[in-house]
Amino acid sequence: MEIDEIMQLPMQQIYDEMPPNFDLDEDLPDVDVTAVPTVSLPQRFIYVKHHPHANKPDEIVSLDDAPSLETLPSENSRSAPLPDARPWAPFKTYSDYKFTSRCVQRRTPNTEIDEDLNDLRTQAFSSDCFITFRNHRDMEKSLAAARTSNISFLRKTLKIDFDGSEFGGTYEVEIEFRDPWQIMKQWVTDETLVPVSTWFSQEKYLCMNGSINLSNQLYDEPWTGRNWRIADDSLPANDLYPSCYLGLHVWFDKGLVSTKVKMHPILFRGCWIHSKTWNSSGNRGSALAGFVKMPTSLRQIDPNTITGSARSEYNQLKRLIYHGVCHLVMASLEQRSHKGEALRFGDGVKRVVYPGVLIESMDFEELAAWLAIQNSTSLHPCPQCLVHKDNLPQLTRAFPQRTTESMSRTLAAAPIPKTDRNEHLKKYGLHDFEHFLWKFNNSDPYKGTGYDCLHFFDGGIWGRHMWPLTKVHLQRSGLASDFNANMADFPCWHDLKHLSSPTTIDYSDGQTFLDILKEIAAQYTKTNGKDAEHQMSIMDENEETMARLDMKVSEWTKSQEDDLKDPVLPSHVDTAHWKLGSAVPRMSSVRIETLNRGKPLYRDFNMRLREYLATHHPNHPVCHDQDIQIEQCKVLYVEFQSIVD
Repeated sequence: MEIDEIMQLPMQQIYDEMPPNFDLDEDLPDVDVTAVPTVSLPQRFIYVKHHPHANKPDEIVSLDDAPSLETLPSENSRSAPLPDARPWAPFKTYSDYKFTSRCVQRRTPNTEIDEDLNDLRTQAFSSDCFITFRNHRDMEKSLAAARTSNISFLRKTLKIDFDGSEFGGTYEVEIEFRDPWQIMKQWVTDETLVPVSTWFSQEKYLCMNGSINLSNQLYDEPWTGRNWRIADDSLPANDLYPSCYLGLHVWFDKGLVSTKVKMHPILFRGCWIHSKTWNSSGNRGSALAGFVKMPTSLRQIDPNTITGSARSEYNQLKRLIYHGVCHLVMASLEQRSHKGEALRFGDGVKRVVYPGVLIESMDFEELAAWLAIQNSTSLHPCPQCLVHKDNLPQLTRAFPQRTTESMSRTLAAAPIPKTDRNEHLKKYGLHDFEHFLWKFNNSDPYKGTGYDCLHFFDGGIWGRHMWPLTKVHLQRSGLASDFNANMADFPCWHDLKHLSSPTTIDYSDGQTFLDILKEIAAQYTKTNGKDAEHQMSIMDENEETMARLDMKVSEWTKSQEDDLKDPVLPSHVDTAHWKLGSAVPRMSSVRIETLNRGKPLYRDFNMRLREYLATHHPNHPVCHDQDIQIEQCKVLYVEFQSIVD
């Protein structure tokens, strides 16, 4: 290796690759060290260490006013593609796309769509309308054509044979789901998501005083966490195709999808996609993976009315259903999590992908079934820390801990009678249950839950503990009236109840706690009496389709604005006294001639245009098979000064 190449390597890599008996004084050639360029570090910066599989040098991100010292992009990377000329395709016109996008976003009923289209066709709103739809059925045809690039929903029925005295029998569970591997492939290979994706783990450190210090580590995105780093380290090193761990975020909670039907939707998010994309508009970076619809016989049972062995059987059956459904939905990831699969990513680089489940977000009911937790009254109610309930108030202290998975695996493998195993696990708040994710690589179900339990803060910590204590303190200190007066004067928040005197209200629902915490709850829509499961899947596909088109149209709009920006001209050149504006979508010269067939002005328009360009602009030749795109503008701005007094 040449000295110039050595000097470009990180110092740690230079030391790692030195032979055991390498001597700096004897083995390096004579080099004029004064000729080696140096870069001074900013006073405050973030030091980013990339995982070796990423094949990227470390980065310095400045926090000072000076521009950041970021590394150049990889030679194998590919910039985002240029926007299409008609990004709203397969919709015929931009107006068709815009009208559909608004209807899908607002979930407008078909009757209202037909009313609006009728008013537009009869020119009740405007005489200059470019919407081609006659009714909602025409819009549905265009939506169906646009959905062809989506991942379709599959329907299956899961049969579960349960041996029990109270609830024994065969249960059929209807599932409508999409293959998570196909969802991940679509995200990873999408060129437009490349700028907002990070596929390898990183370590970030906050550094001060112009020197690198690894004592203050930062955690901001999933790939900066230890679990992702451990997963990357466990994958094989491949010089030809880098090994890449891709963690999924699984969201699982029950909810009303109609006025009468309650289901458990399953959502997936790619943890490698930046959080800004997750929190943005559109479908918020997640994909609806499926619905779990409990059997009719179970939906008719009120669990609050059963106790003892019957309640134990009921909970065990629910665990079997949850795990059976989720295992079926995520079955395509099991073998790939161990062996991997080569994919060409959106940046053009081929990598071997190892999928896994990294994060799980659930309500406590689903979490208890997912992790086989006994209940909150057991001696060790938290499966994460396994701390005795008497010591939970002292969680800031260090306790000797064993991971739940390792303990359960040990007991399952040991030749211990099932009764003794149950009794031992019961002390730790667990059931004797084998989790299906144990068959997946880098998918620990207990580490994935962490402290992220749905409604844990709004209805639990805040609603049942912090707010009651706050209210008692305000009342005892005589500040409750002043607090209520200030709340009454506080501006209203969008989509939230305005509470003028919260300390005087006895709350009975968690929604009020959400309002106080300025959290907005999800809303569900009616389905007009149709099959709610099928309707919800179609609605989600429509929203996903329009969100993808919205992104493409946004890129196209941005490119149009860049094209219309006035160029920076030398000071000695006079600018034009006219300017075009209000551009409509670009159209080819052939298309313009076809649309204006029969008009003398446009006779042989395409051929005459090419002859004109060849004669007057010879430095910009146009091939005979090259399409000419023309941008038509509706407005001409003219600046002039009259010479007449």
